[in-house]
Amino acid sequence: MKTLNRSRQVVPALVATAVVLATAGCGSDSGADGGSGADDSGDYTVALSVAFTGNAWRKSMIQGWEHAAQAAKDAGRISDFKVSVAPDGTATSQISQIQSLILESPDALNIDAESPTALNPVIKQACDAGIDVIVFDQTTDATDDCATFLYNPLKDYGAAIAASVAEQMGGSGNMIVVEGVVGGKPNAEILSGVEETLQGYPDIDVVSKVVGESSDSVTEKALTGVLPTLDEVGGVISWGGTSGILSAFEKADRPLPALAFDNSGESLRKLAELYGQDPDFSGGGVFTDPGQGAAAFQATMLMKEGTKLPKNIITPVINVPKDDLDAWIAVTGPGAVAQWLWTEDDVQQVIDTQGADLHEPAIPDESL
Repeated sequence: MKTLNRSRQVVPALVATAVVLATAGCGSDSGADGGSGADDSGDYTVALSVAFTGNAWRKSMIQGWEHAAQAAKDAGRISDFKVSVAPDGTATSQISQIQSLILESPDALNIDAESPTALNPVIKQACDAGIDVIVFDQTTDATDDCATFLYNPLKDYGAAIAASVAEQMGGSGNMIVVEGVVGGKPNAEILSGVEETLQGYPDIDVVSKVVGESSDSVTEKALTGVLPTLDEVGGVISWGGTSGILSAFEKADRPLPALAFDNSGESLRKLAELYGQDPDFSGGGVFTDPGQGAAAFQATMLMKEGTKLPKNIITPVINVPKDDLDAWIAVTGPGAVAQWLWTEDDVQQVIDTQGADLHEPAIPDESL
């Protein structure tokens, strides 16, 4: 039985979260066949490579991936799995990390890539070594057929949250934009969707742009630094860090701005509070799905069984309307982000619905 070198493993604290996955160019037939081909045995190992882990979304993603991997190991479908976290959260250290993983010869490698360009050569090295590779969440701009990409339709998500906040503001006023984890492909794509959409609202003035890393604490600190320098702020666009926004405005004795709430446990509970105060409140949660990690693992299992995956797999973001709020709160604790617990069948169904109404898994009935 093959085992991975677990002495290198670094696993952050586990947190229940929600994840959403999506990709572009979903009609492609040029997906990876898989380096090792169909394998019906349980002698199969899978490794996860991740760099930045500094927010609840990433920690939830890792927890969801581990949950799926442990279930597969318990069922005898794989012999071992490993989570490897780059020590300083940079693309350079992730490259070294992946090179070390290649030397351990896992059958499959799931990668949350810290750079859209820098990791392409080492990903190709993994493919050339016969390893099945799926790059998810933060993908790369590689155009070859080496790896499968699984991610959210992030530009569309950015456009949607920008339009929501702009409309709540009545199309005019001062706005702050809080970016997520700068340097990765997701932040750039979401920001692109936001900026293009705001061009249609000429009476909205973006008076400040800060970096929040999709973290409540980092977002609160950034806003606390700029709010004293600004006049009235009518809206804030962010992808993550909603609770940090609320805390910063409350401490500054500012009225609640227009927001697109994320799906953290804290944000969902704040939404429930607002609904209780005003039955006509029309907000809702929407965020990318940390469950992309679990979905990438389940796509790996399809690969293991000989399924030819498309080059790109689009998975939906998670919308939490008022009717579903209590169910999501029940499985998303404070410090966690709502995520779907993807099964292999869910991933097959989302592949089958590419270009149409994407399949959405059921709301989980358990928290992680």
